Amino acid sequence: MSPLFAGVIAGSVLLALGLLVAAARRGTPTPTADGLVFRHSAVFRGLALALAVLPPVGITALLFVVPIKDDGDIWAIVGLYGLFLVLGLPLLWETQRYALVVTSQGLDCRSPWRGRFFIRWDDVERVSYSGVNSWFVIHAATGQTFRVSVFVAGVADFLAECERHLSPAQLFQAVPGYRYIGRAFPDDGSNQRRWR
Repeated sequence: MSPLFAGVIAGSVLLALGLLVAAARRGTPTPTADGLVFRHSAVFRGLALALAVLPPVGITALLFVVPIKDDGDIWAIVGLYGLFLVLGLPLLWETQRYALVVTSQGLDCRSPWRGRFFIRWDDVERVSYSGVNSWFVIHAATGQTFRVSVFVAGVADFLAECERHLSPAQLFQAVPGYRYIGRAFPDDGSNQRRWR
């Protein structure tokens, strides 16, 4: 594979990832008559679509400019198509199908991977945060969990809704996430010893 071809591919990948991260937190939840709908922002969804479609098209276009020289190039190109397929399609599926509707009754969770289910506020045991995955996890008494990525538009508004319906003790395991997004934790004083 020529250095030009490899440089164009590497630059495109870095640019796409940078744009995804920059676009991820843009936007706000959509208000409805029942509550708020949390999704990935339209810009983030559009970039995920572009990341799934444009690199394979770009690779194909580059093949007309930089012709294949040997069998090694063929395998490299097949590998690149496979890489973008493996990375792009799950991201596209996640961004297009994910939604969380927060109402006064509870959380209507719509996961692209596990389907749709409802968690009543009374059934929420706690909310935690995973720094490795950069997401908040809602833990229900039924054993169900639902993840809310920090890249979902309006994640601070999601935490505000949790604060309206849950106690600080139920939110305490999410403190690192509060710090990460720069939101003050609503401590009522009961966690002062654990906080330090």
